[in-house]
Amino acid sequence: MQKHSFYLCKYLARNKVYVDLYHTGKQIPKPDLSTCFTMEELKYITSYVIPYQQSDRLPGHYLRTSHQYSKVLYERFRTTPPVDLIYAKGLAGWYLLEQKKSGEKLPPVLLNVHGYEYYQKTASFRNKLEQIILRPAFRNVSTYSDYIYSYGGKITDIIRKNIPNASQKIIEIPTGIERDFITDNMPGINFPRQFVYLGRFERRKGIHELHEAIGQLKKLYKFQFHFIGNIPERYRVKSPEIIYHGQLNNKEAIKAILDNADVLVCPSYAEGMPNVILEGMACQCAIIATDVGAVAAQVNERNGWLIEPGSSSSLQQALMKALEIPDQELLEKKKESVNRIRKEFLWDNIIFQVLDSFNKVIESSNGKA
Repeated sequence: MQKHSFYLCKYLARNKVYVDLYHTGKQIPKPDLSTCFTMEELKYITSYVIPYQQSDRLPGHYLRTSHQYSKVLYERFRTTPPVDLIYAKGLAGWYLLEQKKSGEKLPPVLLNVHGYEYYQKTASFRNKLEQIILRPAFRNVSTYSDYIYSYGGKITDIIRKNIPNASQKIIEIPTGIERDFITDNMPGINFPRQFVYLGRFERRKGIHELHEAIGQLKKLYKFQFHFIGNIPERYRVKSPEIIYHGQLNNKEAIKAILDNADVLVCPSYAEGMPNVILEGMACQCAIIATDVGAVAAQVNERNGWLIEPGSSSSLQQALMKALEIPDQELLEKKKESVNRIRKEFLWDNIIFQVLDSFNKVIESSNGKA
């Protein structure tokens, strides 16, 4: 389950909203959700675990499997008590939306396709081909849905440009982070300056460009760069300035590295609203990030640097600025990051925006009934 979906479910339950949670999982049919949710939250959550089974490995397998999975979800949904609103992630509501389009009376559907990354810049020909194959399916579910969830920024622009008649059904709310991730100690500046990358090893994440930029700068500057993620050994750069921590699943271990960093770097070709940026901001990091998805809603000149996606030179220039900026100016950027988290990106506050939007959707639907 993606972090946004998890926290949405968690905070709806905290506010005494009943949630039917349809998800896949390793423990079937009875996963232990007490490791994720409190016993009080679980009073409001009903879990339905649907196995996700890969159909084959032939071209188009992802779409075939996704459509079949959405049909199984729909069939299970039809056996459960009625609900007021359906929140569908990605292609999970595909078959249900087809039935709704065909005339079946169903509750309003609010769709979240994360960052509409299939309409953003690609890092390779293979990625471009994947976009061409996947776009029609995502365009259809977006067109059939009653409302579309956007994190804001360029995501809203993408929806308006590519989805017919979408402007009137966009609900724009950011994602968030929990309050306990915030570092309350006064930030400082390290020497040498400490940078961190946190994320998966995928071509679109811009790791190739980041390695290239670091390779040029380590000849001229003294700094350390930390990588958190599943970067294979053969792709790692052998250098004392670069530290690979591997995949870390422990929240405290990740937070300890972020707390000691000055700048978090997110050089992706495509994104939604990255949780890693929120985590870095909460740990008082200034941010270097590509201006994609909803990143501009998180990062500006007050707390970091926005750069062009896919450009090693643009990334290198931003890293140079972060290395050369006076300590006090960098300190102000670090302070601004955590202040923005407190003001704009805490789930304690965001959930009330969500509840307000859900209530309006339900009221509108009831008025049309």
